[in-house]
Amino acid sequence: QDIRFQQLPHWQAKLALGYFNQLNHEIDHRRQIAKIYSQKINHDLISTKLISQINHATNLRFPIFTNHRQDLINYLKHHGVYISDTWYDTPISPVDLCPHSEKISRTIVNLPTHRHVSVAAAKLISHDINQWHQSL
Repeated sequence: QDIRFQQLPHWQAKLALGYFNQLNHEIDHRRQIAKIYSQKINHDLISTKLISQINHATNLRFPIFTNHRQDLINYLKHHGVYISDTWYDTPISPVDLCPHSEKISRTIVNLPTHRHVSVAAAKLISHDINQWHQSL
């Protein structure tokens, strides 16, 4: 195999290094937001296995599960939380590798954990989800 390395331009290397240096801070923030969701959201909507893994994960998103997925998405949108730009509404293929993929894709809602979700916002999102859940 012929592997060729190419040096990044200085500005790209500096940008990449900056993001790399912030990685632990980013993961800590995502972990903090995931913990808030896990503590505040009704546990009927959360996988208990997931809660036990928060401290070991990067928490790119926080999944909750409901048979009324679209209703929740619409409810949150009405309250200013936009999570409908989903890519996970298509089952994993081939289905025989993940036999539960169709059900999961119809029930999963991934909550944001990125740097623009503050502690206060995570608490408000959790509150809105619980209000919606109580109305079922």
